[in-house]
Amino acid sequence: MESNNTKLFEGRDRATCIPLVAIMFDCKGNVNENYIQRIAGYDGDNVGMFHIMLGNIENGKSHNDPFDWNDRTMKTIHLWLQNHWNETVTGQVLDVEYILGEVDTPKISQLYK
Repeated sequence: MESNNTKLFEGRDRATCIPLVAIMFDCKGNVNENYIQRIAGYDGDNVGMFHIMLGNIENGKSHNDPFDWNDRTMKTIHLWLQNHWNETVTGQVLDVEYILGEVDTPKISQLYK
C-alpha cells in the first residue's frame, strides 16, 4: 500500500477507458497548506480529513466534488476513491461495473490486452 498524494488510474466502465489523475489534499499539512486549503473552502484544520481532486487527463476536466460530475463513471470512481484511497496504487484499474457489483470480476488494464 502506498501513500502518494498523486496517483494515476485507468478508469473503466462499459466500453469506457479514461486516463485519470487523482490528487489527495491531506488536511494534516503544514500551516501554509492548511491556510491555502481554507481559502479554497476545505477544512484545513480538521486533522485526518482529506479531499480528492479527480481529473480526466485526456480532456483536462477535473472536480473536487464528486457530485459535480454529470457522468456515472467519474462520479462513481470519485466517490469510491474518497473511501478507498489508501487501498489503491498508482496505475490501478478502477472498474465502475465491479465497484457497483454489476460484474463479479474487475476489468484488467488495456496494457495487458
